[in-house]
Amino acid sequence: VAYIAAHPQFAEAAAYGAKFRHLQSRALGSIRSHFASEVKRAAAASEKACVDALGQATFDAGQIDEAQATSHLYVRFRAAVPELHSLMAEIESRSGSPEYQKLLSDLHAIFCEQRLILMQRIVERRFADFARSSTLMDLARAGCGYLSQLN
Repeated sequence: VAYIAAHPQFAEAAAYGAKFRHLQSRALGSIRSHFASEVKRAAAASEKACVDALGQATFDAGQIDEAQATSHLYVRFRAAVPELHSLMAEIESRSGSPEYQKLLSDLHAIFCEQRLILMQRIVERRFADFARSSTLMDLARAGCGYLSQLN
């Protein structure tokens, strides 16, 4: 794409440029879809592993030990997507172009969305506990401390 853009004097450069951009767009969409499916698979696998490890029938934030569940979910989720680390590194190395910047932004959003889905029930339960047992200042202090621990 960059070569065709740099050499517009070649025969049919405009047609090839459009074709290359279209193929690049399809390839980046395919990468986005693959990443989303792998992250969703990893989230489901880590939730299932957490349920199995804690001996629960289902994942219910009200009935599990929060510290164990948090560590299981975090570690299993990060460990379940090792091949995506190299993909992210490659995309980050190419993030000079707007297409790759957009893709990188989308992939970060997908990752954070799945992590939020995993952790949301536990975090909501923890903040409800903070709200019941604290003054407003203690709630703010404990909440900020807890969120900083989550990374």
